[in-house]
Amino acid sequence: MAVAEGAKIDADAVIASVMKMPGNMRSSMQKDVEVGNAPELDAIAGPILRGAARHSIEVPATKKLQAAVERKAGYAESLRA
Repeated sequence: MAVAEGAKIDADAVIASVMKMPGNMRSSMQKDVEVGNAPELDAIAGPILRGAARHSIEVPATKKLQAAVERKAGYAESLRA
């Protein structure tokens, strides 16, 4: 999706960076959901989902993760774009 939007990325470097993160590291969204705060789904997943729709790109992992966060946060309706 990033390439379709014109970004130049090194996927191997991104993956290598993620693999170096501590195993117990938590995202701010995970921390928000754990304490009952609303997760920033539109700010994080929204651009990916909207960009994917613009370029007719399937992003099943993002959709699956968004749905899981919505369930965990107790959302009654989806925030999907």
